[in-house]
Amino acid sequence: MKWIGLPFDLGANMRGCAHGPQTIQGRLSRALHMIQMPEDMSMDQGARLDVYRSMALKIENVLMQSTAPFLFIGGDHSVSYATVKAVQASYPDVAMIWIDAHADYHNYASSVTHNWHGMPLALLTGKEPTVPAVIPPSRVMHVGGRSFDDGERDIYQSGITVIDAERVHREQVDVIAAVKRFCDGHRSIHVSFDLDSLDPAWAPGVSTPVPHGLTVDQLFSVLACASPKLVSMDIVEFNPARDVDGCTLHIVKQVATWTDRFL
Repeated sequence: MKWIGLPFDLGANMRGCAHGPQTIQGRLSRALHMIQMPEDMSMDQGARLDVYRSMALKIENVLMQSTAPFLFIGGDHSVSYATVKAVQASYPDVAMIWIDAHADYHNYASSVTHNWHGMPLALLTGKEPTVPAVIPPSRVMHVGGRSFDDGERDIYQSGITVIDAERVHREQVDVIAAVKRFCDGHRSIHVSFDLDSLDPAWAPGVSTPVPHGLTVDQLFSVLACASPKLVSMDIVEFNPARDVDGCTLHIVKQVATWTDRFL
C-alpha cells in the first residue's frame, strides 16, 4: 500500500485540512508521497477545474510507477475529484463507494457557497453539464448521508445508490448485504471516506461535523465488503485544529492500519 498526501483545503471555506497529511505522517511515523499543491485558487470555475485536472495528472504519474493499492490522505473532499480521475485512468471500470455525511452533489448552478468540497461527486458523475463525467452514476454507492441540501436531492433520481445513515442504523444487516452485492458486481472499487461520515463523538476533528453519524464498527463493516476489490481509497477532511484529545487522529490510524493489513 502506497500512501499519498494531498495537503489541500482551498475547496472549503474553512482552513485546516491542508495540515492533515503532515500531522498524520508525523504521528504515524509513515512517509507519505506529498503532491505539491497550489497555495491559492481563482474563483473562476474554469480555472478551478484546471487546478483539479493538474492535480489528477500529478497523481496519475505516481500511480503509473506502482501496481500497489493507493491510500490518498487529504485534504478536503474536493481532492477526490482528482484522485478518482487518476484512478479511473488505470482502472476504467472502477466503481466507487462514497462514505460521507453530505451529498457533495452540488453543481455550479445549485451551489450557494461555490465551495468545491461540496461538488466533487456531482462533477465526477456528470451532473455539471460543462464537466464530462468520470464515472457513471450506476457505478457509485453513497453511504452515511444525513445532511443533503435541497439542491442536492436529485441524487436520489441520479442512478447513484444512496444509503443514508438512518437506514444504516435501522437496517444494518440488510445494508451490509446491499454493500456486498454492490461490490461483488464490480471488478475494482475505490472508497472515498470522509471522516465527517462518522458521528462527531468518534471523529470531532472535521470541518463540518453532523450528528447521528456512523459508528466505527459500521464503517469497518462497509470497508470489509469492499476489501477484496479495493484498489484505492481516500481519507479526507481531517482537520487537526478541531480534533479533541487525538480522537480523530486515532480513527485515521485505525483505518490506515487496516488498509496496510488487508490490502
